[in-house]
Amino acid sequence: PAGPTDPTTPTDPADPADPTDPAKPEQQGKPSEQIESPQTGDSSNMMLWIGLMLASCGGVIGMAVYSKRKKLHAK
Repeated sequence: PAGPTDPTTPTDPADPADPTDPAKPEQQGKPSEQIESPQTGDSSNMMLWIGLMLASCGGVIGMAVYSKRKKLHAK
């Protein structure tokens, strides 16, 4: 078996790739003219959910007030 190699000795790469221009980086699988970012997340209307939440909270508060008034007037 061969002995250990010295890690400080420089080695030449087998086939170095041509350097690319840093002003125009090319990425694999992406067109270079893509300007818009992809849309992510939920695009649903939040006003619907806020309205439903307010309606349900109003119903719970209304039931609590009705129950309390009914108990007070029953005595």
